[in-house]
Amino acid sequence: MTNYPAHRVGSLSTPWYLSGAMSGYADFNFPLFHRVAEAFRCQGMAILNPAELAPVDTTWETAMACDLAALRQACGVILLPGWEFSSGARLERSWARALGLPRLPVHVAWSLLCPDADFEMGSLLPTASAYGSPGGLWLFSGPMVPEQTGRVVV
Repeated sequence: MTNYPAHRVGSLSTPWYLSGAMSGYADFNFPLFHRVAEAFRCQGMAILNPAELAPVDTTWETAMACDLAALRQACGVILLPGWEFSSGARLERSWARALGLPRLPVHVAWSLLCPDADFEMGSLLPTASAYGSPGGLWLFSGPMVPEQTGRVVV
C-alpha cells in the first residue's frame, strides 16, 4: 500500500466527514452512518456524521447547506458504499475536491486511519447488491483504489 503524508490524512482530533446515500433509503440510511461513525470513533477518530447534523424533517436543500458547512471543518471525506448513486454525496465529494480534501472509500480510510483495528470494516457494510450494483464489490474495484493509482484523491 502507498504511504500517504500525514498532512494529507489529518490527525485523530481533526474530523473526517462521512458521505453517502441517504435519500430513498429506509431511515435515510442512518443505521449505516451511525455504525461506521461509531467504528471510527471507537478507534479514536473524530467524525462528522451528517445523520447527526440536520433535523430529519428538514428539506434536502437545508440539509445539504448544513452538511456542506460541516464539510468545511473536515480534513477529508470518507465515502460510504452507494455514494456514487446519491446526488447529495456526489455534491459533497465535488465540494471536498474543490477544497483540496482527500476523498477515500471507507475501506481505504479504515486501513489508513485505523491500522490497528481488530476487525475489518467490511463486516459493518452492506453488500454491493444493496445499492443496485450487479455482480460484486463495485466499491472495492476500479481506478479509485489507491493501490492501483498511487493517489489518495478519487
